[in-house]
Amino acid sequence: MQKSETDWKAATTVVTFRPGAQVDPTKLDKGMDGAGFGMEELRLVVQGTPTTDQGRPAFRVSNTGQLFLIAAGQEQLQGVAGKEVTVTAKVDLQAGGPPFKLAIEKVEP
Repeated sequence: MQKSETDWKAATTVVTFRPGAQVDPTKLDKGMDGAGFGMEELRLVVQGTPTTDQGRPAFRVSNTGQLFLIAAGQEQLQGVAGKEVTVTAKVDLQAGGPPFKLAIEKVEP
């Protein structure tokens, strides 16, 4: 982790990871629990390329190679296959992983 910023009124924490660091939602959730906080949801903003994994829609993060499966919102990736984009997505914490599943919320070139 590079830095974190907490907004106590909104009950949110924004964590910025070091470039090249892989995100492990399970470890992050356990770390938050260990610090006395709960994690209701996790959103990622990552750069990478839409791809497939064994025929399933997926997203590969550029600087780490980390692979996420696409659980929802894959229609937003139409027309950008093979191109590097930035996505904002919610991680499905209940589904477990790896690979973890994403619900795509926003795609930017």
